[in-house]
Amino acid sequence: MATVYVGIVSYNSLNDLTGCFDALAKQSYADVKVTVLDNASVDESVAWVREHAPDCSLIINRENVGFGRAHNQIVKASGLQSGDFYMTLNPDATLMPEYIGQLVKAMTETGAGWAGGKILMKDENNQPNGLLYSAGQGIRRDGYVVNVGENMADAVIFNQEREVFAVTGAALMMRQETIRAIAADGELFDEQMFLYSEDMDAGWRARLQGWQCWYVPTAVAYHRGGKLDAKRRGQALGNTYLSVLKNAYPVDLITYNLPLIVVNLVLRLILSPSVGWALVRQMWRHSSTALGKRKPAKISRDEMLKWFQWTSEQPTTQATGMNERIQRYLSKNKREAALRS
Repeated sequence: MATVYVGIVSYNSLNDLTGCFDALAKQSYADVKVTVLDNASVDESVAWVREHAPDCSLIINRENVGFGRAHNQIVKASGLQSGDFYMTLNPDATLMPEYIGQLVKAMTETGAGWAGGKILMKDENNQPNGLLYSAGQGIRRDGYVVNVGENMADAVIFNQEREVFAVTGAALMMRQETIRAIAADGELFDEQMFLYSEDMDAGWRARLQGWQCWYVPTAVAYHRGGKLDAKRRGQALGNTYLSVLKNAYPVDLITYNLPLIVVNLVLRLILSPSVGWALVRQMWRHSSTALGKRKPAKISRDEMLKWFQWTSEQPTTQATGMNERIQRYLSKNKREAALRS
């Protein structure tokens, strides 16, 4: 039986740890090893883990290093062997008992490099609200993530096991061989990306190296998530564009992505200055490094274009077409301007 190493990155997550660990204890899959990395929490998270989860490994950071770097630390400390799996698990995510076992089964049968389940939403009181967070992910040509089914009622159409472009990092599982293929420099997740978009970046890199991703609806989890303030929105957008610099095919980068990034930067600075400047700072600091991380793709550009098209056809409340995206962006900024006045 393959070992599944579960990594939980905690930052002031005390209120979520009980539910997270109770769900882990009920998993039907037996060979699971859990590591908690605490990112300099100021609550009692570390004390809780020591008291209530003494069998799990605990890593304590003196500073908050973000999601990606923290998971990289856990991966290195875990010592995964061939055939093992690594799973990222957000503290606010609650797994149903078959979650881990169903992902292992699907990945073993399909040979997929990474996989995720049906992620349903929890409200602020940690109660299911009947809406989907993600039934797999797609990617737009501009690099934006599209969560299939986001904010839609769970329905039969989301019960088909299938290949998807990627899955959310709230509860994804990746095989050791895939990690080895995309993290030759020791970075499964890009450490430039403090928070947000690093899961899609890792998925994009895995896809370019020829690995498949699988959506497994019989693996069910609940996730709360949260809204982004202006600073975080800027960081998230910056990370998206850094991922584009690393992963877009050269012809697309030159003729489509770079011009679009410049236009978007100008618009953000005019219409949403706080977001725009956060985005500019992120790009200024890290663009050259991102370009230096580019690697030759093992799949054709035509295959990537098919995934862009696939994404545009998926059910979601997110904007997928360019006209819809522009209209939503302008409408949102008009509402924010009205609130400020």
